Amino acid sequence: MIGVRSFALALFLTGYLYAQSPANEEAVWKQYFAWYQEGDSHQNTPQKYYAKLVADGLTDAQAEERMALLKKLSAQHQSDYVAAFFDRMYTATVAPFNTEPNAFLVSMTANLKPGTALDVEMGQGRNALYLASKGWQVTGFDIAEKGLQMAQAEAAKRNLHIATVKSTYEDFDFGHEQWDLIVFSYAWAPLSSPALVERVRAALKPNGVVVLEHPAEDPLKLAAQKDAPHDPTDEINALVSVWTSGFRILRYEDTEDQWDWRIRKARVLRLYAQKW
Repeated sequence: MIGVRSFALALFLTGYLYAQSPANEEAVWKQYFAWYQEGDSHQNTPQKYYAKLVADGLTDAQAEERMALLKKLSAQHQSDYVAAFFDRMYTATVAPFNTEPNAFLVSMTANLKPGTALDVEMGQGRNALYLASKGWQVTGFDIAEKGLQMAQAEAAKRNLHIATVKSTYEDFDFGHEQWDLIVFSYAWAPLSSPALVERVRAALKPNGVVVLEHPAEDPLKLAAQKDAPHDPTDEINALVSVWTSGFRILRYEDTEDQWDWRIRKARVLRLYAQKW
């Protein structure tokens, strides 16, 4: 009887400690997100994690309390989900994107004297590695750790040097008059925002340039879809209207061509501009 009671008490304490420890919310989040990353994100649902908590010793009430906390933490850690999504993209057996350097970037930089370059949301480094091979001093940042690891591994393989930083667009310090070239190649950033334009202008050295290629949707088609997400950059001439502030536009294209990302033929926006 004592043994049964001791076992029951141990089981209760296990569940209690599981619910109470780790005490801080960050540890709770890391514990959950490590589980989330273990398998297919479509299969690792909240319902399955709830079942796991109960199977690991929590009562239904404790599991519900934990899930309520995780719901709050999920809203605070959206960047973790984004990083996991792109990590899966970059490590996919068949890449759903062009792994060669962006053709527009190659064309626009062909006659430029190499200097310092920033590759915004660099992914697995296709553009950063190309620029480094042409003599540029390249820094790239991205939220996806595995993408950065792939970039550094390929740089070592090619005997190239690139600096990589794990960061979100919001948190990265662009600096002041630091870059001769800033690249936005299929970057997840508010490209039609005046605040971004000023941030880029301030970060470029005098006469520095920006090269931008962005996949866009037809605003007329989107207007007919009431529930479609609205990206201000899709609006006609949205880029031109904001990038004339502090910049001389040397080339602008709004055309239909093959996307580098999720490869398909659709609307593409391209911009090459110089700080003045």
